[in-house]
Amino acid sequence: MYRAILAAFVVAMPIPAAAQTWSERDYQQALCAGMEMELHLPDGGGRADCSDGTHIIEVEWADKFKEGVGQALTYSVKSDLIPGLILICRRSASSCLQHALIAEEALAAYGAEAMIWRCETEARSLSDCLEMRLPGRP
Repeated sequence: MYRAILAAFVVAMPIPAAAQTWSERDYQQALCAGMEMELHLPDGGGRADCSDGTHIIEVEWADKFKEGVGQALTYSVKSDLIPGLILICRRSASSCLQHALIAEEALAAYGAEAMIWRCETEARSLSDCLEMRLPGRP
């Protein structure tokens, strides 16, 4: 009986906000606020997460940066906008930094002007994130 009462009490307790985890979609909505979202690109170019009119942006977990780099470049080709990549850090800060630097290196290898935002899990707007600008080759 005691276990049943305790179990009912624990189930009814609200989860503290800090313990709740956000999905990639939650971050997309928060970090792309005020931008055009869910852009369908021509000729099977995919669906970009958002655009600020200058950048076409993919929102991705930092540990999946390879997918994000490919998508950002593809979206850029299909839209003629600057590729942007928002990386959300769900692992250690050092791991996230390493992934962001490799993403930067990959985009730079293509000579692309680009922007990478590195966001901690606490980020609730793009201004909470660290910007990394890639000037591109002339």
